[in-house]
Amino acid sequence: MRNLEGESDRGLLRAFFDRRLKFEFHGSRITSDAGLLAYRELDEALGLTTLAGDVIADSRTGKNGWHGIIGLLRQSVYGRLAGYEDVNDADRLGRDPAMRWIVGGRAVERGGASTSQMGRFETELLATNDNLAALADLLGIWIDQVNERKPPKIIVLDMDSSVSPTYGDQEGTAYNGHFGCTCYHPLFVFNQFGDLERCALRPGNVHSAHEWRDVLDPVVARYRNKTLRRYFRGDAAFASPEIYEFLEAEGFKYAIRLPANKVLHDSIAHLLKRPVGRPPKEVRRYYANFSYRAGSWTKPRRVVAKVEWHSGELYPRVGFIVTNLSRPAERVVAFYNQRGTAEQWIKEGKNAIKWTRLSCRSLRNNAVRLQLHALAYNLGNFMRTAKRVFQLYWVDMETGEIVDLRLTRTKFLEHFANRAPCLVALEACGGSQHWGRRLRELGHEVRLLPAKMVRPFVGGNKNDAHDARAIWTAVQQPGIKTVAIKTEEQQAILALHRMRQQLVKFRTAQINCLRGLLTEYGEVMPKGRAGMRRGMAEALARVSERLPAMVVEALREQWARVIPHPADQFG
Repeated sequence: MRNLEGESDRGLLRAFFDRRLKFEFHGSRITSDAGLLAYRELDEALGLTTLAGDVIADSRTGKNGWHGIIGLLRQSVYGRLAGYEDVNDADRLGRDPAMRWIVGGRAVERGGASTSQMGRFETELLATNDNLAALADLLGIWIDQVNERKPPKIIVLDMDSSVSPTYGDQEGTAYNGHFGCTCYHPLFVFNQFGDLERCALRPGNVHSAHEWRDVLDPVVARYRNKTLRRYFRGDAAFASPEIYEFLEAEGFKYAIRLPANKVLHDSIAHLLKRPVGRPPKEVRRYYANFSYRAGSWTKPRRVVAKVEWHSGELYPRVGFIVTNLSRPAERVVAFYNQRGTAEQWIKEGKNAIKWTRLSCRSLRNNAVRLQLHALAYNLGNFMRTAKRVFQLYWVDMETGEIVDLRLTRTKFLEHFANRAPCLVALEACGGSQHWGRRLRELGHEVRLLPAKMVRPFVGGNKNDAHDARAIWTAVQQPGIKTVAIKTEEQQAILALHRMRQQLVKFRTAQINCLRGLLTEYGEVMPKGRAGMRRGMAEALARVSERLPAMVVEALREQWARVIPHPADQFG
């Protein structure tokens, strides 16, 4: 049999001893990114990437292009969502069956865009002034599209800057003394749901609040004519009278950290004296309110102070917040402290989406990539927060009134606690067992319906309201099958079985991987865990004479993780 690797012969690979035997390689039909299809389904339901075709201009003049703007954007965004932070993997992703269906169009049959095509798309087509501005606006367009289905009653904006390390002679790179590295200094605005409202890439040596208006003003403008309560939080970098006046003019309530100074400390001098007596082990907190006007302010504003005395510390921890909120000082501090969640969202963007991977030489091209990473982050966050509410539907038997009610998770149990015992039908899904048990505790009769029993009754496009009406219709059908509600002990046993299955699956995969690696060096191991255990020590001893010590040690460590103890742990 010639051409064992099948590189020089494009025909079928056959064995010469029997031409009826042929070898086919189907690696391009296997995907490890099938989870992206769920995000593509959400994208289709909301029409997110389709909206991009209306705002991004296609400046290409050729007529032989395989992929449209929407397809290229999908490959770029979904690739980052899957963990491929730049276009280096575009060739392989273009052959991935999941990615081909996500891109759509000709990609289903011919494959996605190549590395060079994606590079030109991101660094040439999207890098124009109009398209870069459209990308920045697309974040807000997506959020508005999602909020159309579930309009929020409150919007809380958190603004913060971050660090994106740079390497080499990249345009805009500069040393930042606060972060202690050469970097870019991007600026982000999040809402309370974790959606990234807007972001901008800036040189590394600018102030944290540099160009704040360019980032914040478009976000504020989108909510200007909507009926909702508006709030803003920021750290001490945004303690500027221009920001205060802007927010007050726009009707925003705000809580912004205020840098300490002698005048502020003198205003709470009575709280800074060390308490008499042995200090307790628990933290002692004190709050104060007072009016304060800095020299650059046009009017006095309310300042809230918090003083904390910690055991073992000689001096107190003091913080000041300038605010126009009317709530008590403790609640103002609690509201401000919630802005720390935005810092966690920035860490998610760094670690999960890798939006610090900005490796282009041009600052503009890196700005494009940051916007693409931001779109990928928002798509992932939309999936995470898709179910923030419960949709209720019923018909009052006495009055015939049709009730279509939307409740948050915090109000769901409160609603049923105040109702007389009734029949409650839920679709069997993640969390339905928990809610079924809780509703039973309130005295209600609960029935869980399999999704396949509900699907035939869904009318119109799939959304929460139509699903709730379909569940109400399905539960009234005679002979409808239901799912048993399990106790927590029963679910715990099932969880143990699932975890055991995952551990066995992982162990089998790792053993097969080790067997394959050893085969490359002529050590053919017997099948089965027991056979591997009997022969592994001798095999490692033999290869240790020929292979680098680092490789042998890695094999030993991997084997130790797979079989940590001679006694079998998983049966």
